[in-house]
Amino acid sequence: MLKSFQDLVKFIDENRLGTDFSTRINKIVIESNAQDWPNEYEFETVLKA
Repeated sequence: MLKSFQDLVKFIDENRLGTDFSTRINKIVIESNAQDWPNEYEFETVLKA
C-alpha cells in the first residue's frame, strides 16, 4: 500500500492536483496512524518529501 501511496503523491504533485486531493491524502495518513500500521511513519515521510 505504501508504494501505491508514493505513486499517488508523485502523480498528484507532477500534475499539480494538490489542492483537489490534499484532504484525501491527509485522511490516508491519519487512517494509517489510527490503525497503528507498522510503517505509518513512512506515509508521513512521503508527504514531507
